Amino acid sequence: MPWPQILLESPSPRLDIQMSVANHITPIYSGRVKFQSIKGWTDNPRIRVLVAQFKNTYGRDPNQDDIYDMMKKDEECKLKLLRDDIMSNGVRHPMWLSKDGRLLDGNRRYFAVRYALDSLSESDPRRSALSTVPANVLTENSTEEDEHRVVVQMNFSDDLKQPWPDLIKAMMVYEDHLKGLSEVALKAKYDWNSQKVKSAIRTYGVIEEFRAYATEEKNPEDPAGGGLGMSGNEANEVANKHYQKFNEAQKSYREALDNNFDFKRIFFSLLAEDKFQSWGQVRTAWDAYQDPNIRPVLLSNEPEAADKARILVESKKMGVVSAANNSQRILEFVTFLNKLKLEELSKLTPESLYELQGALISLNKIVDSTVAIAKNSTR
Repeated sequence: MPWPQILLESPSPRLDIQMSVANHITPIYSGRVKFQSIKGWTDNPRIRVLVAQFKNTYGRDPNQDDIYDMMKKDEECKLKLLRDDIMSNGVRHPMWLSKDGRLLDGNRRYFAVRYALDSLSESDPRRSALSTVPANVLTENSTEEDEHRVVVQMNFSDDLKQPWPDLIKAMMVYEDHLKGLSEVALKAKYDWNSQKVKSAIRTYGVIEEFRAYATEEKNPEDPAGGGLGMSGNEANEVANKHYQKFNEAQKSYREALDNNFDFKRIFFSLLAEDKFQSWGQVRTAWDAYQDPNIRPVLLSNEPEAADKARILVESKKMGVVSAANNSQRILEFVTFLNKLKLEELSKLTPESLYELQGALISLNKIVDSTVAIAKNSTR
């Protein structure tokens, strides 16, 4: 069976008659095609909302250039992110094309490649690599029904791919870090940015400390002197389940975890007991522990203890902010009064003057009382 003309002869296209699309065996050719020979899909449902907005604004259907501009500006498309990945790693997954080169799946990849080519200088060797892309192309005997099956399979069916747990990814990075790999080497090996590499190393370091404490035997005579008495498997289950909470803790108060053993022990215990139900509760745990009035709430046996502590911490912070705002307003008002000229006061209505006078008299009494209280408290 001759392959569609859009496919390049080298490398030689491969016919795959075992490809099952929507429960139908559909022959396809896999190979490479010139990027410029692909016809973008202007009717792609993914961009239907953008297309409708364009039509309402301009009164016409968008062309390829219009769609390209729309997808670059649309945050949900994340075209720049995909462009950067393609510039670093090439096109990882084949585009799906009809026999005449129309896109059936891979619209974002298509426009991201165009974005990459527009971003690279003419002398950049990556331009040549991106001038052809991997593609699965329906055979010359394919029908519109076959095309529809591809669209359904690629966009409605779950490929059942299960990504590795965050804990496993962090473990691999951490182990290579211990072997002496530099941050630059880790970034290149795992295709992560510096922040993500550092975060994984720090988080897994905290988890290693948790494992050591969790698997230590309990001390009935001195609960603060022993561990949690967990098995290795039980500790691993907690670490895997709460990886993101460990991550949130190291980002929020890594220094406290390093230097305050009592707090670290309490935090690990609360985490193992499933006391933290949200990142916000984790984020405020150190502040709650430091406050002698809030700490008993955090350490209580109530199921909602961590959330009640969070609310108290956040309310206290809001009170400080409110006090600061009130002080700022008073300063602004005093400045306004000091700058107010006699002729400006004379232009006020009698009602306004009476209200101002009454407010100042009441305020003066409150200030006198507050000052007296403050003096007595300092004696």
